[in-house]
Amino acid sequence: MNTKVSTLLLFFLSSLSAVFGQFKEAKDVSMEELMLETQFTTENPDKMSMIWWIPFEFWEVSNAQDPTASFDEIAALKTMLEGYEVLAVVEGDIGYFGGITYDTKENVLNSTQIEYKGEMLLQVSEKKINSDLANFFSMMKPMVVNMFGPMGENMHFVFFENNNKSTVLPIDPKSSETVTFTLGTYVKEVTLPLNSMLLEKKCPIDKSLHSGKWSYCPFHGEKLIAQ
Repeated sequence: MNTKVSTLLLFFLSSLSAVFGQFKEAKDVSMEELMLETQFTTENPDKMSMIWWIPFEFWEVSNAQDPTASFDEIAALKTMLEGYEVLAVVEGDIGYFGGITYDTKENVLNSTQIEYKGEMLLQVSEKKINSDLANFFSMMKPMVVNMFGPMGENMHFVFFENNNKSTVLPIDPKSSETVTFTLGTYVKEVTLPLNSMLLEKKCPIDKSLHSGKWSYCPFHGEKLIAQ
């Protein structure tokens, strides 16, 4: 078999069965990479469908890298978010000349789902959300608008909790589970753990760093070394 093909096959198989390496401390996680891994957008040229999964670890990383943040703040937020998963979602139709007609909040919320460990999570009514938690996300809205512009103005926060049959939350971004997010016809399946939270592994040949999810160097075929 061709050497290059053999190496790629070895790499592919090892990636599927890899034993994941060590995890980074929150202060060392790249916020940019974390956000890229948790924001999902459809490739449909006629639709604007975006799902932003905001796990609690997002707040841990943000807090750890903000010199003005306090332990009390993250502790209070953890208490408020316990039992919930949060998404920020937006959907619209893209016109012939690129203009976006955004869907209504009601339609967007009705078409948003999360499946985790084989269970469909329950969407939480806004009336059930603690007033302090609701106020916190209201204060987040200007940040979202600043990040995404008009798209952010039409983005909605959606809260989910365990269903009545099984307790599966929280979704652990460091686990080896699969989580599926749905927004209308757009479905995104995410295989955990999030790569941004894993320590990179080192190639023994050229010392270059590669994904912590991988077992072998994709260029040399050598087993990667955990740091």
